[in-house]
Amino acid sequence: MAKIHACEKLKLFADILDSGINSHYQKSKLLFLTVFAGMIPVFSNCTGAIDQKHAAPDSTYLLTGKIKGIHSGWIYIKHRQSSVSRVDSARVENEMFSIKGLAGAPEFCNMGFQTEGKKDYFFGFFLESGQMTMTADRDSLDDSSVKFTGSPTQNEFKEFQQSARPIDSASYQLQITLDKIDPMNSVKKDSINAALQKLENKRKELIRHFAETHPHSYVAAFEVYSYYSGEKDLVQAKQIYDSLDEQIQQSYFGKLIKTRLEIPTGSYFIHGIARCVT
Repeated sequence: MAKIHACEKLKLFADILDSGINSHYQKSKLLFLTVFAGMIPVFSNCTGAIDQKHAAPDSTYLLTGKIKGIHSGWIYIKHRQSSVSRVDSARVENEMFSIKGLAGAPEFCNMGFQTEGKKDYFFGFFLESGQMTMTADRDSLDDSSVKFTGSPTQNEFKEFQQSARPIDSASYQLQITLDKIDPMNSVKKDSINAALQKLENKRKELIRHFAETHPHSYVAAFEVYSYYSGEKDLVQAKQIYDSLDEQIQQSYFGKLIKTRLEIPTGSYFIHGIARCVT
């Protein structure tokens, strides 16, 4: 009988499922970020808990913006890469907001809004230190419609997403078709699943090429971790990881890739703890 033992505590798939990264890709594969130039007036601001002790002197960010159709309420930035729960917040007044906090390195965050007592997180983006601006419309709070400027990493993320748009669009349409198929129609289901697998492989190849040509990219580490964490992908994941710049290997997603690579073959997860069969 197989003996089961704990290998080591990790924040891998539990992290990704809890962080909303998977939902970003599964629910919003057609939603992509665009760049917008323009300055927005500064209004009220308040900041959530911040680890000042470990912050670099130049790690402050200031994000100002306008949300057409939201005259009052709150805006939230959830820091998914923090070791403790961190949410920065600011009031929205007359469609305008200004929010300030710390981002020691480019990080993937979720943005949410609260209006009429309801709070929802709508999309993910890359936040980094310096001055950024954002414009959005209440009726289209999604990645494809919200516009940012001031973040080179966010610009790079948007460019990559545009290159992946045809693949993601085709996958999205196939997934909708699959969801509507009679569960008993195994032939049709198998056919669509095979097509989805081909598209996934095509996207992985796009990510591999992007990472190889952008070894200094935080976006590359984010994409590799999002799509190359399956056991069958680990050989390629190791090759890609080794090609990344040392600074990216030491980034949040770079460390997650490294940790994933160190999990023994045949592992599975229970509440974020890797366990393996020997």
